[in-house]
Amino acid sequence: MEEDQTDVDNQKPKEPEARGFSMWDIGVIVIVLGIVAGILFIVAGIQLYSHGQELTKLQSQAGDTVAEAYFQQVGYSMKAQALAGYGMGAAVIAVSVGLGARLMKKSP
Repeated sequence: MEEDQTDVDNQKPKEPEARGFSMWDIGVIVIVLGIVAGILFIVAGIQLYSHGQELTKLQSQAGDTVAEAYFQQVGYSMKAQALAGYGMGAAVIAVSVGLGARLMKKSP
């Protein structure tokens, strides 16, 4: 009986099987998703800027109207929002690449 007990005590525990993603995989996923999100922010910024540019050039035949002034100001606002989109896109890309690289370094 005692021999059975010592055999059980001397056995090494089984190592857990690898499941899911490794840190390398998660790092790559973070980088790819961040780059995609950043590109989408930049594309949205390009669209806002081009439409804002069109609105700022809007002129009526009669001259200065309230609607003309309003739409020109909306155009300037859209151009400013485009710059914010560029900044957010650059920030998302920078943060995701940094975080992804850090996760990839932790990979065994």
